[in-house]
Amino acid sequence: MITAVLALYHNFNSYLDTNNGELLKKAVEFLLLLIINYMLISESKREERKDIRYLLAGFAVLAADKFIMALLWANVVYGTAAGSVLSIPALMAEDLVEIFALVWIGNAFVYRLYEKDEQVFNKKVKIEIGLILLVIVCAALSMLAFNNISEIGSLENRILFAFAESLKIIVLFQPIYLLVKNKILDRYHRKLINVFIVYSITPMLNLVNTIFYAAENPYLIVLAHPFHFIAFALFLRIVFLKLVDKATLKQELEETKALSRMKDEFVSIISHELRTPLTSMKLYLSLLKDKKLGSLNEKQQESVEIISNESTRLSSLIDDVLNLAKLENKKVRLRPERCDLNKMMEKGIYHNLAEQKKIKVLIKIPENFSVHIDPDKFRQVYINLFSNAVKYTDENGKITIGAKKCSSFWKFWIEDNGVGIPKEKIARIFDKFYQVEDDYMKREGIKGTGLGLAIVHKIVELHNGKIGVESEPGKGSRFTVVIPNDLNSPISGRNCEDSLVNI
Repeated sequence: MITAVLALYHNFNSYLDTNNGELLKKAVEFLLLLIINYMLISESKREERKDIRYLLAGFAVLAADKFIMALLWANVVYGTAAGSVLSIPALMAEDLVEIFALVWIGNAFVYRLYEKDEQVFNKKVKIEIGLILLVIVCAALSMLAFNNISEIGSLENRILFAFAESLKIIVLFQPIYLLVKNKILDRYHRKLINVFIVYSITPMLNLVNTIFYAAENPYLIVLAHPFHFIAFALFLRIVFLKLVDKATLKQELEETKALSRMKDEFVSIISHELRTPLTSMKLYLSLLKDKKLGSLNEKQQESVEIISNESTRLSSLIDDVLNLAKLENKKVRLRPERCDLNKMMEKGIYHNLAEQKKIKVLIKIPENFSVHIDPDKFRQVYINLFSNAVKYTDENGKITIGAKKCSSFWKFWIEDNGVGIPKEKIARIFDKFYQVEDDYMKREGIKGTGLGLAIVHKIVELHNGKIGVESEPGKGSRFTVVIPNDLNSPISGRNCEDSLVNI
């Protein structure tokens, strides 16, 4: 059975080495490429995507190349030139067109590595095409110096074909190298790497045959034939998977958006329904505290005070939930203006709390420190960070507030000598509802919503900035905010000597 299958496989490959076999091979390759192009054209009409356009350009060129070659081989088999073979220029032209098409296809499949900077991607493609054109022109000029270029088995033509096959291998292995280097090795991209490897088998066999056997080893010739249309069949599967995965992701995105809308409506309704009874509770609590409804004994006063504090905490939680929901859904717009950062440091309720705990507050911000920010939003950042510093600093402690301008950004920091944060918990402190629970919090009875730092993080991101923290248990914490001078430009430099850590 195995012998029969091997014999059939050998006979089929031998048939592909004939003129009729070449015609069949080009026709099948064209048909597969036609299906791929139909899928890509349909997708490009539904959604404009650069990687799809590049894929379509590459596969369209390949399809045109295979169609023309099928016509030429049909002329060889059935036309006036029946019984002969194609000319050397026609075969070389096919190789060169194939190389350019593979450049587009290979780059399209690694487009995700450059989608954040299309200029770099376009420059990369242009450089690759330019280098290939330059090398081809140099090779063509050197070949013109030979006299017997029309002879198929000549040394000159073997050099030319070896050169073309080497270029194919380089172009095919470039996307493999980039995917492996950037560790993009999920299931889809592993299949893609396999396709490029299969496609490269034919040029590798042809290169070995040309260099070591003067392109006359019949076994290598027969062995090299089927891999190209096997690769095209695999390309068809890869493109199908790419489009299907994209459609699945789009459906999941729509479902996520629907869930997000439901969550927003739920938060809005619940928050509104909670605010109404809270307002009534606060009114009656104030009446009780002011003894408008009669005098209270000591235990009753303590109970009213606890209820009042908890209602204030609940009100704060509702405000934080609503603010965070708006920030996450990008419903908040910045209203930036020039303002003096020193004016934000004016005394407020948290400065009074610091004074009560005898905490020394040092403000080391240069005079007339003008910055471009949304003052209301940034005030939230300052209040949340400063109130946290007050909460977690013991009596007679110290809090330092500073700012500094650098070349393309400015920095703001709040540093305390409080309890600090364990190293293993630093990574999660900006998560929603996460609180660093420790003995200090339990001892001091500190309670929070777990949303303050999450809101700070979102507001800083809204300013195109970054926030980081350095902390050591028992020695204190330092929160640093970096904001670009141009709010439309994300921070890219690290030229300030005490740059952010643990972002």
